[in-house]
Amino acid sequence: MQDEDYLDLVAWIKECLESTYVAILATSDNSEPWSTPVYFTYDDKFNFYFMSETKTRHIKEIEKNPNVSLAIFMPSASSFGFKVGLQIGGIATFVPDEDIEEIYMKRSMRLTGTKGWNKESMGGHLIKQAGWTFVKVTPKSINYTDRRYFSGATQSISIKKLIENNKGTKI
Repeated sequence: MQDEDYLDLVAWIKECLESTYVAILATSDNSEPWSTPVYFTYDDKFNFYFMSETKTRHIKEIEKNPNVSLAIFMPSASSFGFKVGLQIGGIATFVPDEDIEEIYMKRSMRLTGTKGWNKESMGGHLIKQAGWTFVKVTPKSINYTDRRYFSGATQSISIKKLIENNKGTKI
């Protein structure tokens, strides 16, 4: 893929990301794979974030094995029936308390259009006390399928070039 193609690619990938709030997260404790839907947000470096209860199977598996994958796909009505999606392999880490407020506000803006944060009742430590945690997925690989523009072949994307060509973010 040529460097100039990445400008279009960034727009197409963001179109896919903005078409849905849900990603399918896959985890494994090195025995049987597990997948679950999660509401996600992302930043300008294409790191992905989600919030989940600490007692869930996927959080317990991330504690043992941080290698995860995400599948994000555009609803068929948005893509005129064509298959459009991202397959992301990455490393999951738990977001530190001091960063939770910023991630929570980005998530709330993306899901509801409001900041949804009340420092008195929603501090990062209180989210953890309530049994919730935020997870960051740093991508190691991104593959993009878009039958509208490609013949169905999945494109392996350079994360470095994707970030370099990203002119701001919409979260």
